[in-house]
Amino acid sequence: MEYFLKKHGDKSFGLFMVISIVPLLMYETVLNSSFVWAFKYLSVPIVIICFYVYFKRIPNLRRESGELKGIILTTVVAAMLLLMSGGFVLGFNNFIGPQSDFQLSGSVVKLDTYESTKAGTSYYVFIKTVDNGKTLKLDVSKKNYTALKVGDFYSEPWKKGSLGLLYKRK
Repeated sequence: MEYFLKKHGDKSFGLFMVISIVPLLMYETVLNSSFVWAFKYLSVPIVIICFYVYFKRIPNLRRESGELKGIILTTVVAAMLLLMSGGFVLGFNNFIGPQSDFQLSGSVVKLDTYESTKAGTSYYVFIKTVDNGKTLKLDVSKKNYTALKVGDFYSEPWKKGSLGLLYKRK
């Protein structure tokens, strides 16, 4: 394992990062729902696995890097894996297991945009749902954003994935 990580670790990590972004670009979702799910259910296993690999599977690398530097690096890797796992959670939710149709309906209470120099503009629609009165912040496409106004009634078919997360193809 140590040889593999030294030789292919950076390429594997880069590929992992790219693959994790794909589902985020393909679907409209309730904002950050997959990341919240990942943090809630995957943070402890990811940290345990990272530190297990550091302490038990790569002893030579551990000796070379030193304890403090190695622990800091392992913590950073665990945090990066956790941040990227939201895309994998969304992909798993949408592709694997039972999928059910869900009619998301409610009134538009707020429209918002966020402009970033690196990622462009993100469009958010706040919907107060009819069924339970919760306000959901949806990350939507520009087309859907421009079609809505505050006070409009929103009703569109979405899907509920195997992990219970709502999504709709962009």
